[in-house]
Amino acid sequence: MKNLSTCLRSLAVPMSSPDFWVIPETGPQSGKRCPKRETTRKREAYFLDYAEAIRKVCQFPVMVTGGFRTRAIMEDALASGTTDVIGLGRPLCTDPDTPRDLMEGRIEAAASHENHLHLASKGLFSPASPLMPLKVINVIGGQAWYYQQIFHLADGEPVDLKLGVLGAFRAYLADEMRTAFKVRQARRRSSPGPTPVGA
Repeated sequence: MKNLSTCLRSLAVPMSSPDFWVIPETGPQSGKRCPKRETTRKREAYFLDYAEAIRKVCQFPVMVTGGFRTRAIMEDALASGTTDVIGLGRPLCTDPDTPRDLMEGRIEAAASHENHLHLASKGLFSPASPLMPLKVINVIGGQAWYYQQIFHLADGEPVDLKLGVLGAFRAYLADEMRTAFKVRQARRRSSPGPTPVGA
């Protein structure tokens, strides 16, 4: 609780400082990470308990992002006053219309693709693998899967929900290598040539 108290003290700033405070999946925007109780982990929105604690020391609006998927939980969080704004991230990478569909009642839950974004659910090839390379492929591949969907949307193409973690990992590496090559080429072209003798 000592760490939590320290975090909350850092948030007790004057009302005029921020327009609102964002509590994302990685922690508060202040850069200070507060502990998550086991009960919080089991809830759909990871930081609702933390948001409730913030309300006791801050008066400005609060935005919570992290794990929200079902409309019922979102409505409950807003109705309770725990948060003023709900942030969605990953579901929008495949369907940007998700917020409107939720608010208009066309769907009851946002997509949860992260539930299957791994090489295996358990064992050697799972995210809990004892082999670091396999852990990296699971983590980076899962993130890369969402990157690839954003690229498809940006190009006006349909998303590729059949893309696997390994395929996304390979595509991510290829994109990074192409970008690095283009950057090197651009730097070479922009760098001044040797100064002529006698100039």
